[in-house]
Amino acid sequence: MPPPRVSVVIPVRDEAATIARTLDDLLGQSRLPDQIVFVDAGSRDATAAVIAAHALARTLPVRVLRVGAAYPGRARNLGVAASDGEWVAFTDAGVRLSPAWLETLAAAALAHPEADAIAGDWDVDAPSALTRCLGLLSTSRSGHGRNAMREPAIFSMLLRRTAWDRVGPFREDLRSAEDLLFLSRLHANGRVFRAPGCHARWRPPDTMRGAWRRFRTYARHNVRAGRFRDWQAPLLRRYAVVAAGAVALAWWTPLAGVLGGVVLWILLLIARAAKTVYDNRAGDRAGLMPRAADVARLVPLVALLDAATAAGTLDWLVHDAARSPGGGLY
Repeated sequence: MPPPRVSVVIPVRDEAATIARTLDDLLGQSRLPDQIVFVDAGSRDATAAVIAAHALARTLPVRVLRVGAAYPGRARNLGVAASDGEWVAFTDAGVRLSPAWLETLAAAALAHPEADAIAGDWDVDAPSALTRCLGLLSTSRSGHGRNAMREPAIFSMLLRRTAWDRVGPFREDLRSAEDLLFLSRLHANGRVFRAPGCHARWRPPDTMRGAWRRFRTYARHNVRAGRFRDWQAPLLRRYAVVAAGAVALAWWTPLAGVLGGVVLWILLLIARAAKTVYDNRAGDRAGLMPRAADVARLVPLVALLDAATAAGTLDWLVHDAARSPGGGLY
């Protein structure tokens, strides 16, 4: 069977300072793409010029679509429409790709001719303790030992074009969760196989300010996507328990209510930090002391992201609640 023709689709925006790493990774693939479509979703810098000047553009068929301001879902939809491959590989600017990334996905497609999609395994690119902890909060591994894998992610996925025609497109009005909605439809209506090996590395924000901004935005758009029950509702229930405990203690004395509420809140943060470390234990050979250090680092970070989630939900209430089409709390 001949190898499938593969187009790679990548949304970009204001990536002039960092896109060279992505271009180098694509040029270094052991199985080169047949076509690469970059969708420039409103860059205000020289992203398109950097792509055009790179050796990749002189080696492979590269298209840069300048589509104006757009969220990732619209950018991917337009990229797929402009591609001509039998298969479409998705990744994102900033994701580091090993030389075997595309070859591994394509080999899995050949090995599973009945597949609609191949989801590659991936890991967190964590050059600092902050990015490591944000990576722990963002995902976990399932399975045991060497068989542990992270949940499928759109930035390391190969999709059959006919499956796209059946399952797509991405929602275009969302800054986040459009990929989760798409993957949910894909799993419900297609055959998804996993490819071994962590050949893609995703980097979380590398500053507290960046983490706040991202989670605030994600919280707002997850409500717009109709995922309140998945994101905000569990958090609301946890804080309701803390509030109930504080009120109960306040019947004794107001000071006991205040101090007890603070203690209950801190215990909640510690419990959630410990659960995060436990959920990521698969494939992690760290000892007790490094895991305890991770718990200590996660406690203030969990508190920050809870506040960002509350702020993002308030943003939805102020800006979107009255005109949310198909999203919202229910």
